[in-house]
Amino acid sequence: MLKELTTLELSLKARQQLPLTLSEVLESCQNQKDLRNVSLDSINSEEEVNLVNLENLDITESIISKCFLPGASLRSAHFTKVKFTKCNFAGADFRKSVFKECIFEDCNLQGANFGNSSFNKVIFKTSKLEDAFFFRVNIFKVEFLKAELKNLTFNESEFSQTSFTECIIEGCNFSNTKFKKSNFPNSTFGLNYGLAGFKGVELDSIQISQLAESLALEVGIKQIQ
Repeated sequence: MLKELTTLELSLKARQQLPLTLSEVLESCQNQKDLRNVSLDSINSEEEVNLVNLENLDITESIISKCFLPGASLRSAHFTKVKFTKCNFAGADFRKSVFKECIFEDCNLQGANFGNSSFNKVIFKTSKLEDAFFFRVNIFKVEFLKAELKNLTFNESEFSQTSFTECIIEGCNFSNTKFKKSNFPNSTFGLNYGLAGFKGVELDSIQISQLAESLALEVGIKQIQ
């Protein structure tokens, strides 16, 4: 069995810009669940990840890049000031996790399950979230930027000060969701899918006006001058 790496040893490797091996990361996760100031790069082993329990993981002020972890179990994890770049978390289980000041850039989150999770000051940039599950989530000051949001489930959630900028929104379920001080600048809604997914949504008058303007532009309706 590999020697367990302490948080200090992991941090030293990060400062020396030495990428951690999958075995080192998983061994540490199994024993202490607490990784701080680490750099996880090019982790790529679906088979080995499926054998390890990554639940209750705590990662702070770290960079996770080019990691291939589809289907990984990361339930009840805590991520603070973590940047995810070009990672594949397709089908991963993030239920009841907490994300604070994190960035997902160019990531594959298709089919990932974020049910009952919370997001505070998180950015999803040019990431794929098709078929992802956000049931009963709390989203505060989150920005979806040029993200593909297709067939997502957002129902019974609460969005506060959230922006969907230049996103593709198609076939999503926002039913019974509350939006507070949120907007959809330059996003498209794929009207071929209809608006049934917005049933029961709560919007203020400004949000309704912005949404109507986006829909009008999409179908080619022009305002009379």
